[in-house]
Amino acid sequence: MKIIYAFILLFSLQGFAQDTIVKRSNEKIIAKVLEINQSEVKYKKFTFQDGPIYIALKSEIKYVLFSNGTKETFISEQAKADVNTKNILIQPKDDKWYYFNEKVISETVMLETAEKLKDKKVNHFIKKTRNYVLLKQVSKGTTVALAATSLLVLTGVVNFKNTATLSAAVAPQRGGPRGGGAARGAAQQALIKQRKANAGYVLLGAVSSAALSLTFKFGEKKNAHLVCDLYNALAGSSNDYSH
Repeated sequence: MKIIYAFILLFSLQGFAQDTIVKRSNEKIIAKVLEINQSEVKYKKFTFQDGPIYIALKSEIKYVLFSNGTKETFISEQAKADVNTKNILIQPKDDKWYYFNEKVISETVMLETAEKLKDKKVNHFIKKTRNYVLLKQVSKGTTVALAATSLLVLTGVVNFKNTATLSAAVAPQRGGPRGGGAARGAAQQALIKQRKANAGYVLLGAVSSAALSLTFKFGEKKNAHLVCDLYNALAGSSNDYSH
């Protein structure tokens, strides 16, 4: 009877002392881990501990759960590379925002971050980006101003020189007959036609300014993405973006 109890006790202790190796394929190996070195895990099958020593690459293993309840997790080489570079890369998110250090940052912050490298080539494209931003903002303001002016010209609040004479002809003369006549009616039609023409010219300027704004925006994005590429390359990693 004592022998049976001893056998049961020994079996229980062995069962408690088993280690579990979980591979990245989710395959589980019940084992007795003998050694873990820089690249390998050496073990014996738990059910045949007098048998051969098996070797598994750490890159193939997700984690090892030891008999004492501790767990050792192994990060794949790709995951290590991702961890090492995700805090380095600046990646465009859209027209206004970028990814950096697992956060979304504005273009302004991105440029300030890249500027800390104090690299001449990077700073060159940072300066070009900022110049395009300034030009884009000026052209946007000009577009709004010209569009508003076009409306004022059309309503007669703002007159060009070529409408001044027509405006005087249409205005009722002091002491003169009310209602005008054929000449005054013709002058009024001519005035309306001229105002429309003048407003059209101003509006054309607004459209041209808007087109310039889009051109400056394209230049801004192109140079901002070049800043990203150079920053990533100098920080030890490179990436290719579609500009």
